[in-house]
Amino acid sequence: MSLSATAFDRLDAHWVVKAVPQGDLQRSDEIANYWLARRAGGGQIDLDFEESADDSDVLRRVSLAYQVAATVELDALTGESSGDASQGDVAAAACHRAFGLLSVMPCPETTLKRVLHVLEVSALACCGERWADLRSWYRENEQILQVPEVEGEDWDRRLLYRIFGCWIRLFRREGWSELHAIQQVIAGLREDQHEHESKLVATAEKDGNRAVAFRLVALYHWAKATELLSVYLTQGDPPEIERELDTHFEHGVIAAEATRDMRLATVLHWLHAAAKVIVRNPW
Repeated sequence: MSLSATAFDRLDAHWVVKAVPQGDLQRSDEIANYWLARRAGGGQIDLDFEESADDSDVLRRVSLAYQVAATVELDALTGESSGDASQGDVAAAACHRAFGLLSVMPCPETTLKRVLHVLEVSALACCGERWADLRSWYRENEQILQVPEVEGEDWDRRLLYRIFGCWIRLFRREGWSELHAIQQVIAGLREDQHEHESKLVATAEKDGNRAVAFRLVALYHWAKATELLSVYLTQGDPPEIERELDTHFEHGVIAAEATRDMRLATVLHWLHAAAKVIVRNPW
């Protein structure tokens, strides 16, 4: 699928986008273009643009609106709907624009927020047909792609950070060895589970923290979906890969929502869509 001007016109006419103040839509484009030009110029070019304290908030609001519009039409993008195929173009166009806004924003400094931000931006690029732009973003931001150290971290953070590294490999897909490495990482996590899971669960039970169990369920389903996708890309198996991805991602989202971790649930939602796009366009 190659996005056309018609897809963006239909996106502009979408009821979700129409609900956004026109001033915010225009301002978000101006901010994104300015920040992109400033970054490309390395701060050496004097650009005539008046920044505002709420520029980041404007980008977040408009990006969220595009993500909501994409979600409304997401079934058409991922092939779940038998309706108007052009709605898939609208969803892709919405992801295309959401990526354009989020990718120019400064990456969060805290480790957890950084990891989730990178995954969200990457998934939107995948769904919005911006592979070339994603590769450029990766080259320009190598430092934010680094897998965090897991030594001394609780088991849930170990899982999250290792899975993050797997998805950077999935989005890059630089060779078969990268995909095989993903399978090795997941196998290693299964071995580590025996050592680290019981300690986290015991501490959670002592503190009465029931959310930890749901969080682990979400992460385990995510890890399994990650492994299945990497195996499919190397072996073409299992044949019903999309159904299995649906099962694990849907259960992962439900478990994340049970912990009220809506940030993780949102990222899993977009990775689910990205995984199905990758299955349809493996290389």
